[in-house]
Amino acid sequence: MTNDTRPSTSVRLLLVDDDKAFRQSLSILLTDEGFHVVGEAGTGEDAVRLAQSIRLDIVLMDICLPGMDGVRATAEVLKVAPRSQVVGLSLCGDGDTVSRMMMAGASAFVPKTKLESLLGVLHGMAEVLASHSNRKWSGTLVRVKDANLRVSRKDLSE
Repeated sequence: MTNDTRPSTSVRLLLVDDDKAFRQSLSILLTDEGFHVVGEAGTGEDAVRLAQSIRLDIVLMDICLPGMDGVRATAEVLKVAPRSQVVGLSLCGDGDTVSRMMMAGASAFVPKTKLESLLGVLHGMAEVLASHSNRKWSGTLVRVKDANLRVSRKDLSE
């Protein structure tokens, strides 16, 4: 049976979280949803190294990482893979945390307590990537707060 909500393109994801069991579970879920998990990292430093060596569309980035935290890792990943989008993940989804991730260049933030919303966010990003595959996706802001999903998209640039 075909799931009509699956991405129409092979969206390439990097999962970054220090909890290996969480990464593996998330990888299974996302693969079942039609996403292509191309790598996993347990630290910010490893995320940056992988971003330099593999083509990525979306990075799912935990904020609380050993060594380089997710905020700094987001900024560094986007330096080496500027066409990638970063989705911040954290148990601490307070306004300051979200703000720091967005200032570092994240396109979205989903609290780990709202993972059911993550699939909607990723499918929405996949649609934009598929429909604008020849353009740089320069500023999508997706924010999940409480049970509400809010999406606003800025213009795409060449």
